[in-house]
Amino acid sequence: MENSGTPGYAAAICNVYVCLQYMLSTFLLPSAPQKIFCSSSVVDDINARQSTLSEQLFDAAEEHALSVLLDAWTDASTNDLSVFRKVSTNTMTILPVANASG
Repeated sequence: MENSGTPGYAAAICNVYVCLQYMLSTFLLPSAPQKIFCSSSVVDDINARQSTLSEQLFDAAEEHALSVLLDAWTDASTNDLSVFRKVSTNTMTILPVANASG
């Protein structure tokens, strides 16, 4: 493991902060182009804790995004099932094919 005083460590930390700022500006901030609509308290918490860099930093935002996806998937599945049930209740009559040789 690298010493925190080495150039490689400093570069890695710089890259992590660049990624952190990218995620904030892309998905979380009010002006984000692909905003996931987290509550302001989640965004404020991430901003306040960004200097501590931990794997849990974006956990609340992740849970929010997954919850939104689950809700959308559940709605789509329910709608698909409803349509399938309507279609499957219609019966089709299959007519015999005329014999070409005969």
